[in-house]
Amino acid sequence: MNHHTEPGITVTGIGKSAVAPDLMSVDLGISVLAASVAEGRALTAERARALVAALLERGVANDDIQTARYTIHPEYDHADGEQRLRGYRVGNELQVAIRELGSAGEVLDHAADAGGDEVMINNVSFSVEDQTAVRDQAREAAWADARSRAEHLARLSGQALGEVVDIVETTGRPPGPGPLHRLAMTAEESTPVEAGTMAITVTLEVRFGLG
Repeated sequence: MNHHTEPGITVTGIGKSAVAPDLMSVDLGISVLAASVAEGRALTAERARALVAALLERGVANDDIQTARYTIHPEYDHADGEQRLRGYRVGNELQVAIRELGSAGEVLDHAADAGGDEVMINNVSFSVEDQTAVRDQAREAAWADARSRAEHLARLSGQALGEVVDIVETTGRPPGPGPLHRLAMTAEESTPVEAGTMAITVTLEVRFGLG
């Protein structure tokens, strides 16, 4: 906000709009410890292919599956001041977007079954793919709040509210759910996935002149 010498009122209006997420992002991958790099690469590739196939079978689009990282590094045991090579850790992690949230639990279960004991599931988060409408609603609420505050202050001061001089907008939302480190899975039912709701918040700092 700029500094002004003219008489005026500066207020902050806050608007919120709640919306149900329509997109789930999750990191799915394979992590294998093997005696050699070659063995680890081969087993990881086999399990990763099965993982991708499982996702495609459950309706995840190929464009929504992206390699996030591929890692190879040695692992050691440390005992009695000595270091002994345990093997080589090979990891292949995918970033997956799931658009049908109603079947998200089934997708995760199917992927976990395909990946076996080497599967990794991390960093589950929810979002709204197109936030335009909900952000507009929050902005309108923030403007109404700012205008109401300014009018009240003008009445209290015995002056007339003038034209808008400056507007500064900030937009944000509360952070989504944190990483999902483990999922309890049974053969009888799919893993429950609760998307909840998100609140988009718009803050307007508005300066009005005084007439």
